[in-house]
Amino acid sequence: MTRIDDSLIGSLFDQAEKSPRLRAHHRFHTADTDPVQRIMICAKAGSYIRPHRHPGADKWEFILAVRGRLLFMLFDDAGQVTERIELSPGGTCGGIEIPPGTWHGVALLEDEAAFAEVKPGPYVAATYAEFAPWAPAEGEPAAAAAEAWFRTAAVGDRFGG
Repeated sequence: MTRIDDSLIGSLFDQAEKSPRLRAHHRFHTADTDPVQRIMICAKAGSYIRPHRHPGADKWEFILAVRGRLLFMLFDDAGQVTERIELSPGGTCGGIEIPPGTWHGVALLEDEAAFAEVKPGPYVAATYAEFAPWAPAEGEPAAAAAEAWFRTAAVGDRFGG
């Protein structure tokens, strides 16, 4: 049995602090081939999670906020924000299920946040996610500006436009 407790989350936040990506995760599943993928993700402010979608009719994603406040944004194919959803434990929305093929991105609204992610497997790196062509890749100079924009963008805004 693995506990999702202060020890696990604290350890992940410590790892995230030292990571260039400003996030760390813990896998609960044992192999990439497992039929259900279960992950705890802890992130620090400034972590850029490039908008993406999961291709395949069965590739939904379930997210549950564990600590802090997160912003999940849904986008259309051109990068226009179609929905902003604030997640927080004990808030008005604590979790979401993202339908297959939906462009989505994540931004932190506090210094750190933790969330659980559940999705169908298997995990195949080459086909796991399609990254938004209108958003900069991780590590590109424009990524920091994109991360900042995501936190304040309103429904109807389009990245880069």
